Amino acid sequence: MDVRRRLESFNNRWSLDFLTPLDMAIAGFTYSGIEDRVTCNNCNIILVNWKQGDNPLQKHIYHSPNCSFINSFTLTFTSRLKSFHNWPVNFLRPDNMAEAGFCYLGVKDLVKCIECKRDFCGWSQEKNPLQEHILKSPDCPFISKFVSTVDRRVITFHNWPVNFLRPDNMAEAGFYYLGIEDLVNCIECKRDFCGWSQEKNPIQEHILKSPDCPFISKFVSTVSGRVKTFHNWPVDFLRPVNMAEAGFFYLGNGDQVKCFKCLVCIDSWQLGVVPTTEHLRNSPLCSHVLRHREIFDVCGPFSSDDIQNNIQAKMIDDLLDSAGIIVKLKHVMNEYGHMASIKARLESFARCVRTFKQDINTLCEAGFFYSGNGQTDYVTCFFCTETLSEWEDADEPWIEHVKWSRTCAYVILNKGKNFVDQVLGVDNHNTECNQLELFNLISQRENTYILGTTMKIQTLKKQINRLHSPKSLIGKNQLRLSQMLNPNSVPDCMECKICFKEEIKVIFVPCGHAVACIECALTLKQCAVCRYPFSKLIRIYLSMNKENYEDLKLQPCGSKMSSSNKLNPMICKTCHNEDMSAVFLPCRHVYNCIKCAEEMDECPICTENVFSFIQFFL
Repeated sequence: MDVRRRLESFNNRWSLDFLTPLDMAIAGFTYSGIEDRVTCNNCNIILVNWKQGDNPLQKHIYHSPNCSFINSFTLTFTSRLKSFHNWPVNFLRPDNMAEAGFCYLGVKDLVKCIECKRDFCGWSQEKNPLQEHILKSPDCPFISKFVSTVDRRVITFHNWPVNFLRPDNMAEAGFYYLGIEDLVNCIECKRDFCGWSQEKNPIQEHILKSPDCPFISKFVSTVSGRVKTFHNWPVDFLRPVNMAEAGFFYLGNGDQVKCFKCLVCIDSWQLGVVPTTEHLRNSPLCSHVLRHREIFDVCGPFSSDDIQNNIQAKMIDDLLDSAGIIVKLKHVMNEYGHMASIKARLESFARCVRTFKQDINTLCEAGFFYSGNGQTDYVTCFFCTETLSEWEDADEPWIEHVKWSRTCAYVILNKGKNFVDQVLGVDNHNTECNQLELFNLISQRENTYILGTTMKIQTLKKQINRLHSPKSLIGKNQLRLSQMLNPNSVPDCMECKICFKEEIKVIFVPCGHAVACIECALTLKQCAVCRYPFSKLIRIYLSMNKENYEDLKLQPCGSKMSSSNKLNPMICKTCHNEDMSAVFLPCRHVYNCIKCAEEMDECPICTENVFSFIQFFL
C-alpha cells in the first residue's frame, strides 16, 4: 500500500491535531477508525495512546525494527535522517548518525542499525558514530557496503593518529580505520594491520602480508594500480611505468616483482634488460605477454625459435621445481624470523606446562616452535607459519608437517622432495618420468641456464646416450637420491658463514654462491657475499672424507687451507688442484671441480647415475 492509500484511510476522521495524517502515513501507518489506533499492513503491529512529542517513524522503528516497511524505508540516508526528531545529543549531528547507518528510536540516545539490528547508546564526545559501528559490528552488511568505495573509507579515518600516512593513501590501499590506535582492516581479506612506521608503504604492506587478497588482485590488474606499488623502487635504470606495462607489480622486497597474470616472480634485474622481454623469457605462456604481439615479429627481438626456446626453458624450470632440485621461496617477512634457530624454538617450549606426546627436540628440528598459551599443544612452523595442534601419540612431526604444508621450503630442503612425495603417496613412476623429461630437455639444448640466471646446467657427454629409460635415471638406490652426509665434525671452511655452527647446505639462486646453512638462508633476502636478492635455493651435500679430516686436524694452521694440499676439504677429490664447484644432478652431491665433473658418469658418493651438473661458488 502506498502513501496515498494510507493517507486516505484517515479520511478526516483522525482526531489528534499534534500528529498529522501525512506524518502517520509516511511512517507506514493506516488508520483503523477507532480512537487513535493505527496499524502497519506489513508487520501488523498496532499502536495506540499517542502523546504529544511522539514521532511516528521513531515508534515504528522502536516497536517493530524487523518490519519490511522499516527495512526498505531506512535504506536511504534521507529516510534515516527523518528518524532523528528531538535527538538529544547536541555534540553528534543527526546527519553524521544517519550517514553511519543509524536510525533514532526516540528513547534517550538509543539508535539502531536496521541492517545488523544492533542497538547503540551511551554516546560520548570522543566517540565517532561510524567508527563505533565498525568496531562493535564489523560484519554488518551496511559497513561492508559503506567501505566499498575509497571516498567512504577515507571518512572512517576520523582522528587517525599516524601523521606520516595520509588517510586517502590508506583508503586507496583497501583499508578502513577501526578507531583503535593505528589498527586498520582490509575490506576484502578482513586482515588487521597495525604497527605502522615511516618506512612502510600501505599498498606494499598489504601485498606482503596478504598476497592472495582479492582486493590486491583487482588493484594490480590495471597499469595505474601496478605503478603505485613501486614505492621506493631501487632500480633506477628501470622506470616503474615500464615495469607496470610489462605486467609487473613491486613486492617491496629487494628488486623482486610479480606478474599480476601468471604470478611469476623475477628479481636480480640487470642494466639493459627490457622488462617485457624478460617477462617472456621467464613466462613465455603468460597471457599478458602474449597480447603484445609485436614482440613476436621475426624481425623484432624474438623469432619463433626464440619463443620455443623460452617455452622449453620454462618447462625445465618447472621440472627442476617439481623434482625439488630448485626450491622456490616465500621469504620469512620477519614475523617468525626470530624463531629460525633451533635454540630459539627449543626455548619457546619453556612456557609450555603441559606434557607433549612428541619429542620436543624432534618438533623443533621439524621447524616448529611453541605458540600455545601454556595449556594447549599449538606449535607453528617458523617459515611456512602453519600451526598444528591436537597431536596424537602416533603423529610424527616431519610427516604431519608435510601433510599440512606440502610446499614448505624448510621441509623440502631438509628432508628432500622424495620424502614429501612418499608421505603424500605420489606415484613414483610419475617422478621418474618427470626426471627423464627434465634431462632429455637439458641434453637437447646447447646452452641451458636456470631460468632468469647465468647459472649453466651442463649435460655429461657420457650420459647423453643413456637418456632413454627412466630406470637408468633413477639408478641403484632411490632412497639415497637426496641423502645427507652428516659427519660428526665440520671443518671451519665448510661451516655456514652466518652462524658458524652448521654445515653449508644451500646455493643461492641466481648468484650461485654457497655460504649458508638452511636455517640461516631462510632468514636472508639477499646473498651474504654479493648482496644480490635471491628467491630460490638449491640443496647441496658437500663431500668430506672423515679420514682426511682427522689428518687435517693434525696439520699446522697455515697449511690447512693451502690449495695444493690434498687434505683441504674444499679441493676437488679427483684432481686435488681446483676447488669443488660442481653439484651433480639429480643427487646434488658436491665432489668435483668443473673439469673433473665433465668426465663423471656416476656420483662417487652415492653411486647414482649423474646426467648433468651446475657450477656454483663456495
